Amino acid sequence: MKKMFKRLSAAVLASVLAVGFVPGIAHAGEQRDAEIAAYADGTAYLSINNSDWADFEATYTTAEIKGDGTYTVSMEAKEPQNLAQFNALQVKNGERVMGNKSIVTVDEIKINGEKIEMAGYSYTCSADGAGIETRVNLYNEWNKPTDESGNVAADTRCTQDAKGATPMLWGSDKLEGFQSVEVTFTVSDFGKNEAAESAKTKVAEPLPAEGTESYITFADSGWANQWWNDGNEYATVTMNKATVTGEGEYTVSCEINATAEAPAKGLAFVDVEIKDGEKYFPYGVMDIKSVKINGEEVTLAGKTYTSSDDQVTTRVNLYNEWVNPSDAGFGGRTLDGAADVIPTPVDAKAYAEKDIKSIEVTYTLVADGKPFGSYVEAEAEEVDTTGPWTAFLMFSDGKEQSWQNFNMGVGNEVSVTGDGVYEVSLTAEQVAATTKAEPQDGALVFLVDIDGMGKAMKSVGTLRANDKDELKDTDAKVRIAVFVDGKKITSNSDMLVLGDIEGNGRFRIDISNAYDGSGTGMSEAPAVDCAALTPEKEIKVVFSISGTGVGTPGETNLDKYLEDKGYVEAATEATTEKATEAATEAATEATTEKAEEKSGLSAGAIAGIACGGVAVVGAIIGVVFATKKKKN
Repeated sequence: MKKMFKRLSAAVLASVLAVGFVPGIAHAGEQRDAEIAAYADGTAYLSINNSDWADFEATYTTAEIKGDGTYTVSMEAKEPQNLAQFNALQVKNGERVMGNKSIVTVDEIKINGEKIEMAGYSYTCSADGAGIETRVNLYNEWNKPTDESGNVAADTRCTQDAKGATPMLWGSDKLEGFQSVEVTFTVSDFGKNEAAESAKTKVAEPLPAEGTESYITFADSGWANQWWNDGNEYATVTMNKATVTGEGEYTVSCEINATAEAPAKGLAFVDVEIKDGEKYFPYGVMDIKSVKINGEEVTLAGKTYTSSDDQVTTRVNLYNEWVNPSDAGFGGRTLDGAADVIPTPVDAKAYAEKDIKSIEVTYTLVADGKPFGSYVEAEAEEVDTTGPWTAFLMFSDGKEQSWQNFNMGVGNEVSVTGDGVYEVSLTAEQVAATTKAEPQDGALVFLVDIDGMGKAMKSVGTLRANDKDELKDTDAKVRIAVFVDGKKITSNSDMLVLGDIEGNGRFRIDISNAYDGSGTGMSEAPAVDCAALTPEKEIKVVFSISGTGVGTPGETNLDKYLEDKGYVEAATEATTEKATEAATEAATEATTEKAEEKSGLSAGAIAGIACGGVAVVGAIIGVVFATKKKKN
């Protein structure tokens, strides 16, 4: 699940799991988020979260990772805290700075000034799934070093057997009265990387006999003198293009004839490009050999890379401050596939007060480069559309140490073979619950996930993206019956939210979920009487599903199934859901009328105000992305 705690800021909702069972949490509290954002790349720090997922007054010490060696980080709170289910040691942009095969091993932990006996040994992983942040879980109830098949996760590494490592180096008994922690750790294999293999599925178009153009695009710091390959005339810039006819060395240059009224001082942007290069050299690398400004050789501040901002024109950024290598979407191509590159190899500060009179770039075009980051293509995947697929029940009442399961392999699961009727359940013994469940508003999770079925349905067209690019447009129809300790409780199948909600290939039946944006939360529009979700011994969902278009279709009559199993009496079941819908509609109308009388606003006006807030955010986002030449 991608949203676990509603009280967390947006930055938090990205990363508790390395292998993706439950939501992502990085740090709690907006103030702490801001502090971490200001850390330099390669900074090791502690992400310590209290049970309220809120800021608390504390002093943090960090460490700058420069290479293999031993480091120490710490946190001391002004007042004792009760900790949440996630706490970790992280390194900002560590996968890039230290390498995606570097290992961080926890050597010693002191809590409240006393050294503890660790519950096992640590492992290292990527905190965000994008290969950017490096993490060592100190106490993480939702993570493990293996994937769903039991194999070591792709981003997991360890100095010992990774399968035996633990995400909880201290026990739950340490979570209360937590005031200080000091973690000493060792970094090994610094700088070691394993480049992901690319499928290389793109096919180059034949290069025309006349070749294609290469040139420089440029703007001075005041945007008074500039040149873009857009067909416009730029009077103060003379561009000397090169004709690219294949692999080989090319030189392009330009002269800037600025006026006294509009001098060409400094750099706002400069790159070197090949027109339609992505068509003719989809894996091409422009290996920079020389950059000269005003006739003088420029010493580059870092390694260059080749990319495209429109998937048509190929370019090398020489100074582009709008590209952030920390972004998950960052990528490109290099000769060796390494990602240790920068978009600003020309030091613009050195030219801030200088008149730019000329720029010259020499490069060698190599057709067969290696992609990195977002440019790495996934291997074409064969999707199983025959099944079976495992369905399991995910349930958490939101109360600490009570009813909670987010994973497969825990409850009574079922193999879904296609359209049909199925049942899944959880018992108190399976989730180690010792008390009756108590649903918490804003924290309740109740759903059925069918692993892999969403991917299969997407491949055959019965599950599609909606206008918000969410995989919720589906031909599937689902009805449910919910049983708590053997007793059927009220539910309304029309309120279910269906689809691959998290984009993880699962087909989800959201009954009530506070975290994944489905709107089925306890105080939103759940498909069940949440107050009745108080199992002491067992909770069960029986569901019928049709219209999937995958697997082998079977009988989908839910009422008949329930009768045949003796779960309900035939005379009453057929009308239960319609009666529930009518009661719900009546209650909704009564509530709306009272709300309108009390507030003086109609329901439509209230909705308009809420939607207006969304529109403002959209407008801001539109402004951010409107600037020319600023994207990677």
